[in-house]
Amino acid sequence: MTGSRNFAWFVLWLLGWSFLLVGSLAAQSGDLSEGLEKGQVDQLAQEGREAQEDLLARPQVLPEPAPIVVPSPEGPLYPTQGPSGLFGYANVGGIMVIKDVFLAANPFQDDGTAWVNFEKAFGLIDSQGRWLKEPKLKFLRVSEFYANGLAEAQAEGGGVGFINAQGDWVIEPIYKRTRGFAPDSGPPSGLAPVMTMDSKWGYVDAKGAVVIEPVFLEARHFAANGLALVKNAENLYGYLDRTGRLAIEPRFVAARSFGPSGLAPAREVGQELFGLIDQNGDMIVGPRFSKAAGASNNELRALADQEGLWGFVDQGGNFVIGPKYFRLGPFGAKGLARFRLDDGSMGLLNQLDQWVLEPSFLFVGDFTARGQSTEYTHAHSRDGLWGVINLSGEWEVLPQHVFCRYRQDGLVETVDPDSQSWSYLTLEGQARVPLGYQAQRERSSQKPGR
Repeated sequence: MTGSRNFAWFVLWLLGWSFLLVGSLAAQSGDLSEGLEKGQVDQLAQEGREAQEDLLARPQVLPEPAPIVVPSPEGPLYPTQGPSGLFGYANVGGIMVIKDVFLAANPFQDDGTAWVNFEKAFGLIDSQGRWLKEPKLKFLRVSEFYANGLAEAQAEGGGVGFINAQGDWVIEPIYKRTRGFAPDSGPPSGLAPVMTMDSKWGYVDAKGAVVIEPVFLEARHFAANGLALVKNAENLYGYLDRTGRLAIEPRFVAARSFGPSGLAPAREVGQELFGLIDQNGDMIVGPRFSKAAGASNNELRALADQEGLWGFVDQGGNFVIGPKYFRLGPFGAKGLARFRLDDGSMGLLNQLDQWVLEPSFLFVGDFTARGQSTEYTHAHSRDGLWGVINLSGEWEVLPQHVFCRYRQDGLVETVDPDSQSWSYLTLEGQARVPLGYQAQRERSSQKPGR
């Protein structure tokens, strides 16, 4: 800002001399008139005024890639899309404090820094728009951050790894896929399932150390009882402990992860129905269920009877809800479960089988994200468009998107109906582009929770 003050003093100095010069010219107007025609005098005066106006109108230019910062009152700054179509940061009064020069602008973190995308590379700025880390990192996408401070990121070359809040690779992008450090339900895990480039699954810790070698065709998160579902090279399912030892030998053609009840649905070779096994692999409830859902955050399990109708069963394998639903999902962090009727409509029920949200949607989330409860969720209206609702079923974001998803960080992920590119909004409809999401993503037909 020192350059701005120097420039202002220069302009004032120039104006002072201009007024003195005008006075001198007026005093000598007789002498000037003797050598010049009146029209020539007027032309010279006009040219002088234009030169002065041009000088005053000249914008301040700072060396790139530093963004231009304009004065503003103290207060928080928010990523905001400017007239240029690019992103900058505005204060609560709507004044663009950090000019709109970024392809993407992340919200400021607690330490007063923010990640931005400048000319297709990511860097770190402070609240004055100064570079703390110049834009060199390039990502195709970045997930929300996990509780351990890491986020899944896809490098420009396509590999997937994990970065910290400063954008440094903690786990190098050498993997084809990961399941992250948190399951959809249940406690966070200190180990992340990762798939190597040759499609073998194993587990790494938060420092990137390989804890369990990648030798499996499939691997899921560890449950509360310390066991994780895996599939071996013979396409049979079993369960690992955290040391990598097979606690339950692979002998199932289909299985699900353990829930809080300590039981898991599993189907043995030669069987057409699921039973429930304990952590020793013993079949506690004999095979009597045609389908099984993922684990709930309580001791009830969504299972279907032999007619294909869904309900919730207790640890003894008895239906305490249903079976009467066309489809059921597990109970989420809010203690609610999604149900679908035979007409295709979806709603939410509680553990007493009461309909908390009437079945008036083609699809509805369960107010859970990354195993944590949320106040809002995405929903698919009957007219075929997506929006965001609250727990009362009222639209917070009107259903006018070809797809949207409510995120744990409070942003709404939407798809543009024309370009099919992804963009991000607040619940108030303000444009936001968080770290890593400037690129088009190829999953416009995918629905959440499927």
